[in-house]
Amino acid sequence: MSIDPYAVPHDELRSAIAEERIALADDLTHLTGAEWRTSSLCAGWTVHEVVAHVSQSGFPHTWAWIASAIRHGGPDGGEDVRTRARAARYTPSELVEQLRESATSTYRLPLSGRWDPYVDLLVHGQDALRPLGRTHPVPIRLLAPALTFAWRSPLYGVRRRLRTVRFVATDLDWTAGDGPLELRGPAADLLLAVTGRPAGLTGLTGTGRDAAVAALAG
Repeated sequence: MSIDPYAVPHDELRSAIAEERIALADDLTHLTGAEWRTSSLCAGWTVHEVVAHVSQSGFPHTWAWIASAIRHGGPDGGEDVRTRARAARYTPSELVEQLRESATSTYRLPLSGRWDPYVDLLVHGQDALRPLGRTHPVPIRLLAPALTFAWRSPLYGVRRRLRTVRFVATDLDWTAGDGPLELRGPAADLLLAVTGRPAGLTGLTGTGRDAAVAALAG
């Protein structure tokens, strides 16, 4: 079933965000210098740059974000420039410490939803650590509503791009979509696919897989 993310109490979600920031910081602490320089699942970004991006989410940066978007052709261009600048400015250990410092922060960018920081953390944790062959388990507790939020979000657009596909998690009670094709597998892999990561498809099967491969390659 599709679980309504807005039925989850604010305090429960805030607690989950804090726990995930700390858990991600703990796992990042053990990376080697070569691993920090490895390409992540985010095209064009190293692991260092992904962490530079996600570690800023708890610190107010609204006006810098707006100014950079205006100067660099929109939010994506602005974020890319700012992320590379943060990675050049801060060492890996400093970025890990920033994750810890911001663990309980409730800040988020204007117009973003209250689930955006959590989904961002879950996905970018995989972006950073999966290419290294390191395990960073995605917490199951709020994964179903996080999946629903990402599936509905116009930011990712999967609901529109894969309207013929029904998504089915095999490790928790979650489905979305009512198309004739089916894409099934672990919820963590579904989350990567829903947020546009082709790497998530490696753990997924079903009649909708070819459609998903084509959509994520576009």
